[in-house]
Amino acid sequence: STPQTGAPGWRHIFSSWSDGGAISHVINVTAPVTITANFWSQVQLTVNSVNGGVTGAGWYDQGAVATVAVTTPQAGPTGWQYRFTDWSGDVTSTALTTTVTMDAPKSVNANWQTQVLLTVQSPYGGVSGGGWYDLGNSVTITATGPQPGPTGVRYTFAAWTGDIFSTSATESVAMNEPRTVSATWQTWYYLTVNAAHGNVTASSWYPAGAVVTVRVQATEVVEAGTTWQFTGWSD
Repeated sequence: STPQTGAPGWRHIFSSWSDGGAISHVINVTAPVTITANFWSQVQLTVNSVNGGVTGAGWYDQGAVATVAVTTPQAGPTGWQYRFTDWSGDVTSTALTTTVTMDAPKSVNANWQTQVLLTVQSPYGGVSGGGWYDLGNSVTITATGPQPGPTGVRYTFAAWTGDIFSTSATESVAMNEPRTVSATWQTWYYLTVNAAHGNVTASSWYPAGAVVTVRVQATEVVEAGTTWQFTGWSD
C-alpha cells in the first residue's frame, strides 16, 4: 500500500515495481526471482498559527520548494484584531508569502501582534486619531475647531467624553483595550448688529445661551446737518 509511514514527518510514495508491473499485478514464478518496489520520499511541512489565516501546510516531495502565505489582519472579538509580524521556526521572514526548501520535515510559525480599535466620534467632524493600534500603545487624538454649521452657526470643541474625559483638544489615549471617545461641542451663534447712523456694538460670535448687551454710542447723532435720534432696536 502507499504511502508508507516513515520516521516522524516522513512518508514514502510508491512509484514502480522493478519489473514494470502495475501496483498490483500477478507474477508467474517459474524460477527464483527478485522484484523491488521503488518509492520516493515526501516530507511534512507544518504551519502553525494561533489566529489561523495561513496556507501551505502539507506533504511535499523531498527537495521541493513549498510556499507559505498568511492573510492579515485576522479578526478577533469586537474591537480586537491580529496583525501578522513575521515567520519563525525553520524559516525567518517578514514577508506575507515566503518559500521553504523541503529537504527535511519543516515547521514554521506565523507570529502576530494584537491590535485594538480606537473609535473617535464627532457629530460635526473635525477629529482625528481613530483606527487600529498595537495593544499597549499610547495614541494621540485631536479635535480641530471651530467647525462650521449652517449660516451664522459654528461649533467649538468643548470636551472629550467616553473612555477619557478631557477639555484639551489634543489628548493621549492608552490603548490597553478597545476604546471609544466622543468629541462634544459648544454651539455659537453670530450676532449681527446694524445701525443706519452712528456707532453700535460690533457684530460678533457668542455661545448659545449667552446674554449679550448691545449699545449705541450716542442716542442722538448729527450727520450732514440732520439730527438722527435713536428710537429702539428691532430684530
